[in-house]
Amino acid sequence: MVRILINNSKGVSQPCLTDTEKLFKGWYQDVTVTEDLNLNLAGLNESDNPVLVIPGGSALTTGFALSKEFPSLFEELNAPFSVIGICAGAYLLPKTSYLFDASPHIKSIKQIPPQYLREVGDSFKLGCMDCQAFGPFYPNSYYKMLLHSSYESPENNMRPYETQVKFRTTGNVLSALYAQGPLLASKNRDVSVEASFNGRDEYSFGFPFEEEEVFPSSSAGAVVVQRNDASNKIKSLIVTGIHPEASVPNSSLLNFFTKEHPVKLSGESAARIRRDSLELSEEFKAILDNTLG
Repeated sequence: MVRILINNSKGVSQPCLTDTEKLFKGWYQDVTVTEDLNLNLAGLNESDNPVLVIPGGSALTTGFALSKEFPSLFEELNAPFSVIGICAGAYLLPKTSYLFDASPHIKSIKQIPPQYLREVGDSFKLGCMDCQAFGPFYPNSYYKMLLHSSYESPENNMRPYETQVKFRTTGNVLSALYAQGPLLASKNRDVSVEASFNGRDEYSFGFPFEEEEVFPSSSAGAVVVQRNDASNKIKSLIVTGIHPEASVPNSSLLNFFTKEHPVKLSGESAARIRRDSLELSEEFKAILDNTLG
């Protein structure tokens, strides 16, 4: 049995929430969307296998909302629980998260000064995963040009993208929706990278490090999992910089980015994401099955 609790606090994107609820209801019988996590935790025990899902939206707003409730989860819940963070949620769970401000004064990620950097993991004290998050990452083939452009164009602000994701177990390379999510990196052996962006061999960042830091694809990517020992209150963590929920039929998120967003996702990209949607959801579900039990 798995009991899914989907967070609907301030900051959660409603298209993300709609798709996330549809995705998990297609997989599990017990799925609850809640604005008050503590209200839905009463009476849960280990056999319920509770899983908290933090959907996409605003990392900052969601983080401030959850920081009031998250510490009490450890006191209220008698059983170990798992957490899944999607896009914004993936910024909140790592111990260190670097959220870069797309300022018009910044021409390269290596030039970002501290005032344009928010370490959201420290700010919200939700950080319980032994990894780092860097973003927005812009993982598609356009990202290098973007990071060296002026940022003055509205096209560079919150633009949705199609990215290619390579899954570790099967080797499948599939199109997925990306919208300002993080690259997730860890050198801890207990943290496994289940999917990488674009099948790249390595990723490098100059800032915020004193010297350029290089992360091989074995220690950084788009979907990352941490399994904790039995003594840990948090049983497992799954974070992803892509939007697996956009794989549901008639995705609200995909429709928003193709029809309503000021800078729309191209029809060709949306078509490829829809084409790969079933395989992508199967790959993500396999990761959940292997992690959650």
